[in-house]
Amino acid sequence: MTFFGIALYLILSVFISWSVRCIRGKSLDDLFADHHRNHHRVQQVIEKYPTGGTWAQHRSWMEEVQRDQ
Repeated sequence: MTFFGIALYLILSVFISWSVRCIRGKSLDDLFADHHRNHHRVQQVIEKYPTGGTWAQHRSWMEEVQRDQ
C-alpha cells in the first residue's frame, strides 16, 4: 500500500512539472487560443473520419489537418 502511495505522488509530480513546463511564459489568453486551435483541429478530423481508426492513423490525420491550416 505504501508503494502505491509513493507511485501516485511520483506520477503527480511528473504531471505537475510537465504542465508547468508547457505553460511557462504564456498568458491565459495564449492558453485559451492554443486550446481553441487544438479543439478545432480535432473537430475537423472527426468530421473527415467519423468512424475513427488506429492511433497511428489519428496522428497522421492530425498532422494532415495541421499542414492544411
